[in-house]
Amino acid sequence: MRKKIILFFLIVVFSTSCVTNPITETNFSVRKMPPNIGIGLLAGFVPGLAQFLNGEYLEGAVYAAAFAGSIVGMAVSSEAVPSGSDSVSLVPKPGYEVISGLSIVALVSTFISSMGDALITTWVRTNQYDDLLENADRLQGNLVVKELVIDPLYAAHYRSYIDHPIGRITLSNSSAETIRNIRIVFEVKDYLSRDEDSAHVASLPKNETREIELFARFGDGFAAITESTPMVGEITVYYSISGTEFTQKKPVTFRIQHRNAFNWDDVRKIVSFVTSDDYPIVSFSRDTTAMFPEQSPDSDQPHLFAAMLIFDALGAYGCNYFPDPVTPFSEFSKTAEDAIFYPRETLRYKSGDVDELSILYAALLESLDIPTALILGPEGILSAFDTGVREDAYRQVAEDKNLLVIYEGTVWLPVDLTEVGNSFLTAWEKASQIVREWDSTGAGTIVSTRDSWQEYPPVLLGETTWVPGIPDKQEIDRLFSADSKFLAK
Repeated sequence: MRKKIILFFLIVVFSTSCVTNPITETNFSVRKMPPNIGIGLLAGFVPGLAQFLNGEYLEGAVYAAAFAGSIVGMAVSSEAVPSGSDSVSLVPKPGYEVISGLSIVALVSTFISSMGDALITTWVRTNQYDDLLENADRLQGNLVVKELVIDPLYAAHYRSYIDHPIGRITLSNSSAETIRNIRIVFEVKDYLSRDEDSAHVASLPKNETREIELFARFGDGFAAITESTPMVGEITVYYSISGTEFTQKKPVTFRIQHRNAFNWDDVRKIVSFVTSDDYPIVSFSRDTTAMFPEQSPDSDQPHLFAAMLIFDALGAYGCNYFPDPVTPFSEFSKTAEDAIFYPRETLRYKSGDVDELSILYAALLESLDIPTALILGPEGILSAFDTGVREDAYRQVAEDKNLLVIYEGTVWLPVDLTEVGNSFLTAWEKASQIVREWDSTGAGTIVSTRDSWQEYPPVLLGETTWVPGIPDKQEIDRLFSADSKFLAK
């Protein structure tokens, strides 16, 4: 305040000294009037207009009044007189010089006072801003990211990461205040955007450390990854301390396993490969059953009939069992890592190991709306399907209950796909024997395809121009003739 008072008196003294010329006896007003108009425009009209445009009407009005006063003062304090030639000069009227002088004093005082006030305000606010930045840096440092880990991700399971964690972040609050509304966003260029949070924490009390699981909704582009790829992502942490918002960004590296890679840490994950809606699979199953329109609708066991037909069609198509030379299924629990062909790939190559053929068979039956399951044991994997027959009516399927699997109140049939190319009955009987052996030791695990899809949805592979050919009907008839006799019993 003292600075403003001193500044005001200096302005008054300076402006008053401009009213009268102390060097000559002649009043200075005549020679001062043309410059006064320029001063008025520069120091009054232009700043006033700017104030009005910025919505500061009070200060704009002060500038306008000062500018108007200077013009009026000059007008009333001057008169036109001949100058000795054809021109006319303005000379001051006696007694009115003071009006012009005071108007200029008011104008210049207003301008310089406002400029001084602006300079002082700028200086004060700059100091306040520096203090705010210093305080913000101090507060921002109170949330410490102690650990940030993104686990290896599998392209085959990209749709499951919205419910299953992709990694974790450890946050520590070292401040004396509660940190609130913590939002964590994980971004991967071309694969994951900032559409939703990876995690959210309502509050983190002072001096508390918490490990937070991260989730992500990846796009279908993950299904196109055919090689394991190192990636760089970014974690952004948004949070609030005492009502002030802060942001921290952290880069993070991780690895995406190719779309055929598979980890046996959770056997239910295998259903991600059962792509029953994939066009080549739908085409094969529908074209095959369409070759026997007169038989399927009239069968007492439509699920059993279709399952037999699809199995024999795979044999007629030329599919063969080919053991995995690198990782036999019996060794999967030791290595945990595996690579699996998708049904369209197994069908195209016409060969696969036991897990790939079982997955192919399950996908074909699911495309016909037949519920399936995979039965996993220490030495292999079997496919199974629901006959739709209740447990108490199992004799509609087979007299020997040892040939059947009772699951969730209905009769299921196990099938060993290593017997593809042979008769369906052979594959069924062999699978039943394996199931009994596993049951005796409690080693078998039934994985329902549809139930497990809730946790691990099937991969969306995208369009393909390849379509499988139609199996030879005569070859299907050859394999199916012996099996179909079973249905007539």
